[in-house]
Amino acid sequence: MGRKKLTFENAMESLEEIVQQLETGDIPLNELIDKYNEGMKLSAFCLSELSRAEQIINTEITVDKDNKIVETKLNLEGE
Repeated sequence: MGRKKLTFENAMESLEEIVQQLETGDIPLNELIDKYNEGMKLSAFCLSELSRAEQIINTEITVDKDNKIVETKLNLEGE
């Protein structure tokens, strides 16, 4: 079976489950370490996805007079 592509939503859901498991404190040390490492990877993935989304949102896409796509970085600082 193929593995489903990880999405931001799936990662956040998995991360929430891991946090709940870790908060119970009722988990063997070796499993705790594995869960922590998995959580860190999921966290890094989520941060990367948020950064990518921010770049897309902060870019204005227009078409110039020659029908070429022009991407312009928006300056949204201070908002």
